[in-house]
Amino acid sequence: MKVAFTYSVFNQQVGGVSKYFFEICNRLKLDNELFFLTRYSENIYFNKNLLKINFFLKRFDFPAKKYVIDYLQLRYTKSILKKNVFDLIHHTGDFSSIFDFNIHKLPIVITIHDMQPELYGKQRIRIENRKKCIEYSSAIICVSHNTKNELFKFFPKIDKNKVFVIHHGYDEQKYIYEEKKKDFYILYVGSRYDYKNFIFFLTSISLILIDRNLFLYCVGNSFSNNEKNLIHNLGLNDLVKNIGIVSDFQLANLYHNAACFVYPSLYEGFGIPILEAFKHKCPVALSNTSCFPEIAKDSALYFNPKDSNSIQNTIISAIENRKKLISLGTKRMYDFSWNKAADETLAVYKWAVENHKLKI
Repeated sequence: MKVAFTYSVFNQQVGGVSKYFFEICNRLKLDNELFFLTRYSENIYFNKNLLKINFFLKRFDFPAKKYVIDYLQLRYTKSILKKNVFDLIHHTGDFSSIFDFNIHKLPIVITIHDMQPELYGKQRIRIENRKKCIEYSSAIICVSHNTKNELFKFFPKIDKNKVFVIHHGYDEQKYIYEEKKKDFYILYVGSRYDYKNFIFFLTSISLILIDRNLFLYCVGNSFSNNEKNLIHNLGLNDLVKNIGIVSDFQLANLYHNAACFVYPSLYEGFGIPILEAFKHKCPVALSNTSCFPEIAKDSALYFNPKDSNSIQNTIISAIENRKKLISLGTKRMYDFSWNKAADETLAVYKWAVENHKLKI
């Protein structure tokens, strides 16, 4: 099968969405022809294995850079789709103009990773674009049953037959760990937007960090000025560390040597860090919201993300029950597989192609 992937995912340096597409593509490439509709790529996963494309003006940054990249990427996508015919397009982003460029009327599959824009009512233009993609797509892949339920809540009239749930998998790569003391830091991984609940989480655990002389290690972008001010006001300058964006090997060791991994988000579509923590034998404490109970089941401890006492008590319990949680997490991890996810994705492609033919 000849499958074209749109450019949005390649504009991301790291993150769960790009990791998802990389794992799927890395398996689909074995028996299918994959085409990436992109002139540039900043993605560390694809550039290392599937692409050999330079960053756009890597050493230069300017306010309109993102818009220039999008403009050039759109022009490139339009020209390729005009000249070539594929069996199917897997759209990796939200822009709805892909349907205008689809002059050969190819089936288009989209993946819904979460319903965060609709739930929180922000990014009006993005929401409008997503609405068109959801309505006009030939098939929709949701990464969890919770995401599927949220999708139907906002779009009750879409064809339910075209919506499929495909869970993520876990990283099967072998790692050699640098064994260190396991009880001196709590690990936080990912972005820290409003719905990620980071500010409330940090405020809630401040006394734990001070009383138990624990560190909080944060993997992700640099702290904002507001976050730096909060850390200072809470007296945590020496206890909260930003580790930055790290390699897979570094992240594996950060999980493996953490007292526990905490995911305080109010909402997620799937939560790949849960499987990462399971993989690297790290106890997990999670919000009791959205998809988390579906993914982790009884292999993690849960807290009310809006209750400071609940967060504190659950983290302490996770640290104290380390061995039991690691055992449960390892067992749960094996319920997920990228090979299975790739096979199920290919089955959705075939369904979309056949169903599309019936409508022509």
